[in-house]
Amino acid sequence: MRGVSELGPTYSVSTILISQLITAAVIDFFGLFGTEKIPFHFTKVVGVILMVAGIIIFKLKG
Repeated sequence: MRGVSELGPTYSVSTILISQLITAAVIDFFGLFGTEKIPFHFTKVVGVILMVAGIIIFKLKG
């Protein structure tokens, strides 16, 4: 809980979501854990970049 109180709930949740998206994309791309390989499209990259940019803007504003 200390991490959430120091970072703030929005920043903490956003960081967790980005980590989960990147991990899921890597698992899909390499077909880890017996999953079907799914190609990595530019839309996934754009989505992650937008989320990271949003966090950066949010932190610079506050």
